Amino acid sequence: MKIAKRILFLVSGILSIFASVTFAILSICFIAFSNNEEAMQELADKSTEGVTAEAFQALFLVLGVMFVIFLIAAIINIILSFMGRNSDSKGVMIANIVFGAISGIVINIVAAIFGLIVRNQTSNEKKIDSEY
Repeated sequence: MKIAKRILFLVSGILSIFASVTFAILSICFIAFSNNEEAMQELADKSTEGVTAEAFQALFLVLGVMFVIFLIAAIINIILSFMGRNSDSKGVMIANIVFGAISGIVINIVAAIFGLIVRNQTSNEKKIDSEY
């Protein structure tokens, strides 16, 4: 079970690195594209809803900022994933669950749950050993 936890955290860390790169690329693209007024005007002209260029610009800027927030969560997730491999701390596992949910890395949530189960098993074994 402990080996499974370590493997899951390793895979989660690698996926977090890929997610960080993806979020960085998407945030740069959306923020850069929101500053291109000609492209925004072209999108507004093609729109059948009567949406203005400013509305598209605001939409792309909000998406860019959202991906920056996801990028920050994924970077924190990288750190927590590699910390969780060697840690039995309950706080690290709960932080992995929270930042795994924020950044969308589901395997990090699974790894943290495995970590909590392993922590519970080892604490139960210590209690049993101390009774004898």
